[in-house]
Amino acid sequence: MKNIGLGTFLIGITVLAIIFNLNDFIFGGKVPLYDFLLSFSYGTIWVLVFRYALNIGEHSLILSSTVFWCLTCLTALITLYINITEATISFMIPFAIVFLTPLYGMNFIGTHNIITLAIILTFACYFICFGARYIIRNKKQMKF
Repeated sequence: MKNIGLGTFLIGITVLAIIFNLNDFIFGGKVPLYDFLLSFSYGTIWVLVFRYALNIGEHSLILSSTVFWCLTCLTALITLYINITEATISFMIPFAIVFLTPLYGMNFIGTHNIITLAIILTFACYFICFGARYIIRNKKQMKF
């Protein structure tokens, strides 16, 4: 990775977003405005760094970001299934904490978890589509 600072930065903001949103994620209730602003900032920073990585051709960062958002998408889909069917899948709790907590503030927009999960799925699909397109177009040039 040519630009290790960007990867470290994304890990750092993800950890901070988890720390600041975790209490509200675990206990639920009305989402305060600062959680929404934190989640919105988190998403904006990811988009800006990802677009920058696409522009400079940072293969490792693009690939790792795409994998991260694929896992986020999968976690959101399973959580959506759990919410709809009221199933109990306790092994998903750590995945939900890591991949869904940073965007928990989006519950400020909608009062139901299904709306928030739809927002997260849409957001994750952005990274998956652009990342996959980049990887497919540049697979011969990608050397790690």
